[in-house]
Amino acid sequence: MSISSKELLYKKADDYWSHIPATLDGVLGGFGFISGIDIEGSKKFLKSIFCFENPPSPDVALDCGAGIGRVSKYLLMPIFGKVDLVEQDKKFLKSVKEFVGSDNENKLGSLYNVGLQQFTPDKKYDVIWNQWVLGHLDDEDLISYLGRCRQ
Repeated sequence: MSISSKELLYKKADDYWSHIPATLDGVLGGFGFISGIDIEGSKKFLKSIFCFENPPSPDVALDCGAGIGRVSKYLLMPIFGKVDLVEQDKKFLKSVKEFVGSDNENKLGSLYNVGLQQFTPDKKYDVIWNQWVLGHLDDEDLISYLGRCRQ
């Protein structure tokens, strides 16, 4: 039985991430020092969305490719009442509660252990956030995933 190129792509990704530590530096590929600047740029972008004529509600957000919860903790939780996370690596998901801390435990929603190529978000989300993750999908799965988010 041969493995398809798509299956091989995601298997290699699983293998890679399984060896990466559940740390800020780990999830940012050794560039943990840029986290603050990265979050500040994201805050500016997100704030601009709330200036739209019909802005999203700040009730429920989804952090996709969430890693250890960096974007959830520093960007989404200060704004949204509840944040769900999607992450394919179990080790990262297990570290989320500790990383986001007890100050944010009431904002931490569901944790989904699945790759985005297989994930279909509920319609309950006001914002679906994808940061540093979409490049890990092949083109076909990216288009399909974005279509599922749009519905």
